[in-house]
Amino acid sequence: LAGTPSTVPSRVLAKRADGSLLDRWAGALGRLLRPRGTLAIVVPAGQFTRAAAALRGAGLGTIGLTPLWPRAGQPARIVLLRGTRGARGADAVLAGLILHDGTGYSAAAEAILRDGGAL
Repeated sequence: LAGTPSTVPSRVLAKRADGSLLDRWAGALGRLLRPRGTLAIVVPAGQFTRAAAALRGAGLGTIGLTPLWPRAGQPARIVLLRGTRGARGADAVLAGLILHDGTGYSAAAEAILRDGGAL
C-alpha cells in the first residue's frame, strides 16, 4: 500500500495485513450469515477487486460497491462492499456518499453518523 506506515501497531496490522487475512475474515463472517443475510466491509478503493473476490469465495454474491468520496470531485479512497449470502444477481456500483463539504461532514454523512440514517 502507498503512504507512510502508522506508528500504531494495530493500525499497521489492519492496513497492511497479509493477503489471506481478508479471505479468512470473509469466510468466517460469511459462515455466520443466514441465507440472504448480508455482509458489508469497508476497504481501500484499490483493494475492491480482491475484496469482492473474498466475498464471493465466502459464498456471497450480488456484490454492491458504494464509493465513499472524501469531497465532491475527488476520487474515492475507500469503498463499502456489500454481499448477500447465496445471491446470484448482477454486481452493481451503487450511489456513493460524499463525506465532507466545507469544513465538516456533509449533511448526508451527518445523517448516517449522528442520526442512524441508512446508507
